[in-house]
Amino acid sequence: ATLGRLFISDFIKGLVPSEVAEDFKSRFPSDYSSIVASIYKSAGSPSGYLGSLAPFIMEHYGHPYIKELVNGNFRSFFRRCIKQYDTDRYSVGIVGGFGYALKDIISRIAEEEGITISVFLQQPIDGLLDYHI
Repeated sequence: ATLGRLFISDFIKGLVPSEVAEDFKSRFPSDYSSIVASIYKSAGSPSGYLGSLAPFIMEHYGHPYIKELVNGNFRSFFRRCIKQYDTDRYSVGIVGGFGYALKDIISRIAEEEGITISVFLQQPIDGLLDYHI
């Protein structure tokens, strides 16, 4: 959802490079009122709609703007949320389909931030089964 929020905010402000913006316009309702309606009235919740934009965003990961958006988002997450804990003593586990799908990117950013990732699990049940069996 955070990636979607960052992207939509930049899109509305005209900060998304034209080639990415044009592709977005061709695939999604893209005038301001439609965007607001999509965020607040569809997909069950604002985070649902914003999160649903992640596949589109990642399709464009090769574009420098998108690469910086994605990398900057993970870098900010690690700095603001994870590094507040004892990451020099403990490793971090990533659980969930999105994190699993982006494990190469997340691993690289974590390494740059001095964080060790011990495991990527696609589904929480995988870790529960390992623990209880």
